[in-house]
Amino acid sequence: MAEQQEDRQLLLVEDDPADAQLVADLLTESEGPGYTIHHHARLETALAHANEAAFDAVLLDLGLPDSQGLETVRAFQRGTGALPVVVLTGQENRELGTQAIQLGIQDFLPKGGLAPDLLDRILDYAINR
Repeated sequence: MAEQQEDRQLLLVEDDPADAQLVADLLTESEGPGYTIHHHARLETALAHANEAAFDAVLLDLGLPDSQGLETVRAFQRGTGALPVVVLTGQENRELGTQAIQLGIQDFLPKGGLAPDLLDRILDYAINR
């Protein structure tokens, strides 16, 4: 009998409920491993949860009610350490993505280009790096 693989634990930090639902739907549609999504709309509550539980990866929006831009990445890294982070943003600014990667995130995804298999591949890559 094959051993059943546990879902990956994903921390989703996204203040837009429609975008959070889109991520959940895309991950449900992907053919990769399953994910248990822990959603927070504010950086403050996400940081508290990240320090209380183990996560495989983080999808982090750069435009939150309590943090904006690269400061969101910096604050998350200061507060959590070495979790693999993929930035998810509505901003199509490639320079911002390059700067975030230079800060140590695993990847940068514009929300407009999301597809189930792409999202799954990028998360898988970030987790396994």
